[in-house]
Amino acid sequence: MISRRSFLLRSGQLAAASSLASFALTNHFFNASALAAPTMPPLLVPLRPQLPAPDVPLEVKIGQMIMVGFAGKYLTEQSAIVKEIKERHLGAVVLFRPNIESPVQLLNLAHTLQNASEFPLLIATDQEGGQVSRLTGNFNLPYNYSEQYLGTKNDLGKTQTQGEATAQILSQFGINLNLAPVVDLNVNPSNPIIGRFERSYSADPAIVVKHAGAAVDAHRHHNVLCTLKHFPGHGSSRGDTHAGFVDVTDTWSEVELQPFAELAKQGRADVIMTAHIFNSKL
Repeated sequence: MISRRSFLLRSGQLAAASSLASFALTNHFFNASALAAPTMPPLLVPLRPQLPAPDVPLEVKIGQMIMVGFAGKYLTEQSAIVKEIKERHLGAVVLFRPNIESPVQLLNLAHTLQNASEFPLLIATDQEGGQVSRLTGNFNLPYNYSEQYLGTKNDLGKTQTQGEATAQILSQFGINLNLAPVVDLNVNPSNPIIGRFERSYSADPAIVVKHAGAAVDAHRHHNVLCTLKHFPGHGSSRGDTHAGFVDVTDTWSEVELQPFAELAKQGRADVIMTAHIFNSKL
């Protein structure tokens, strides 16, 4: 069993295998400081869902459904991921910490990725706040509280302010899909992947819905989509799905569905991420 992160990274690494030698040679002489930061981010308008025309080839439609990770911080026209976007019509990429070095580097990376795509490309990352943050250090985030901290304070203004600041920075650097907020219920504080890292607003679904909704609204002000995760509820698990198989049949309860249902009814579910859990009740 492998995790989402491992799967996405391996997908990109496998795709890159055939050109690693030439990429390494190119990257060895790459001068990051010579890059001039583009004056505008890649996307200035909201992404609008559009169905491809009936005559679009099937491989294009399939490619648009795929998100991959990839290795490296600097890209050229010969980089595997650039070729895959162009030739396989990939619809999305996800950036992890190994892809991110500095503001100038990230902006150029986003531009290269976006310009390689015939269609608006989804560029995603996990910027939840707290310990799960990809933009740290020299990105100078003004607020980076964990969801647990925000839920405990239960101050919607504070959550809205952090959401606005986060989305503004993501948008500035060409990231248009945040893999956040977490809407799992903190029903098991000793949970090794949710509770341990303070990734849940609360065990109370009403508080989770209220704060997650504020975060989604704040992101939408800056044309950044959000992801509700991890369906159907990861907060009750006793195991870490990044490490192996996790069965929540005996710990999960139906109340864990409530944040997903409520936010979907409110029209605040841009994307929903499923959890790598087994639940025989569903």
